Amino acid sequence: MPETDAPPWPPADIYQRIFEYTPDALFIVDRTGHIVLANAQAEALFGYDRSELLQHRSKC
Repeated sequence: MPETDAPPWPPADIYQRIFEYTPDALFIVDRTGHIVLANAQAEALFGYDRSELLQHRSKC
């Protein structure tokens, strides 16, 4: 099998890119309800920057 210089598929950061660029607001919440990740759409929808969102807890 010939070697190529093609980048690996899927790229290592594929899930991070999907999370960040999806058109929906997404959060990752730990078991205690703390928001540990939020995407750009979450910032836009709720009007907080990411560092502010990460200081909140989910009430769900």
